[in-house]
Amino acid sequence: ALSMATEHSILLDGSPYGDPFEDRSSYMKLRAFVHNYVEGSIDTWFEYCILILIAFNVLAFIVGTIVITPPPNPNIPCSRKDNPCVTLDDKYEVIFENFERVSVVIFTIEYILRIWACMEYPRYRNLGSVLGRLRYMVTFFCLVDLVSILPFYIGLILGKDIDFSTSLRVFRLVRLFKAEKYLNAFSLLSQVLAENSTLLIACVTSAGISVILFATILYYTERNNIKQFQYFTSIPSSIWVTMI
Repeated sequence: ALSMATEHSILLDGSPYGDPFEDRSSYMKLRAFVHNYVEGSIDTWFEYCILILIAFNVLAFIVGTIVITPPPNPNIPCSRKDNPCVTLDDKYEVIFENFERVSVVIFTIEYILRIWACMEYPRYRNLGSVLGRLRYMVTFFCLVDLVSILPFYIGLILGKDIDFSTSLRVFRLVRLFKAEKYLNAFSLLSQVLAENSTLLIACVTSAGISVILFATILYYTERNNIKQFQYFTSIPSSIWVTMI
């Protein structure tokens, strides 16, 4: 991520005449413009919006697991068929689903734009338009972008009645790693070890991501455990167990 962040785009390099857009076709100008927004620094409005959207996605995912109507039999885990309970996600299903659809559309557009504009990196441009983009698609953050939207499309294909599609929802948390791309504390971590405040932000953020990730895994693996399901009724309740 650091080497990619420091590698200059054609847009940033400019032309011998001092105008970064001079002597370039409209196609190239547009690609360079898009690249500067989707792969630029955190100070672009586009990346601020994506970062905020990621935060709201993770928050909605976690809050949606909170039980608001307990099951008829509190001594056994919730089950849609045998012992149903109502979560916020169940009660406001339309709102949560519409928010997810809008988010996936935005993330998909962002993913496509990144692949299209990656030719502004000399390392990929030198490989050619096809091979260069394929090489870019297997980079860490590009794979994160892909995995963060795949659950929606797989669930769309399999249908709501397939239990496997429900388990795929956990992969939405991969969007947490998208946030790292927009936090300078990660891309510049090796350069700011002497700056305690920046390092602290990076450590706290990493710890927060780990807690949320493992709390979600525990929620999905232990919520039907008859011996200790009461500790994993929702992701927020699982967070406490994860922290201790």
